[in-house]
Amino acid sequence: MLNSSITPFKMKDPGVTLKYISEDTTQKSVKADVVRLTYKGVGVTPNDAFNVWVNKKTHLVDQWAVYKEANQPKPNQTKLCAYLG
Repeated sequence: MLNSSITPFKMKDPGVTLKYISEDTTQKSVKADVVRLTYKGVGVTPNDAFNVWVNKKTHLVDQWAVYKEANQPKPNQTKLCAYLG
């Protein structure tokens, strides 16, 4: 599972595909850009996907959601990053 403290680094890994989804707000009502991470034949769970909410002011990942299968309509879990409590 993706750890929010390393998310910015995983976004640059080989085999990771990034796609801008939309502007949205986090669970704490903070404006953010949502970016989708998927994988091309890498890792132990290559079919999963993540959405990350990148804070528009701080440019930090404030929230993320995990999809055990990339084609799922709803995430298995959505979490705020630890520094947000």
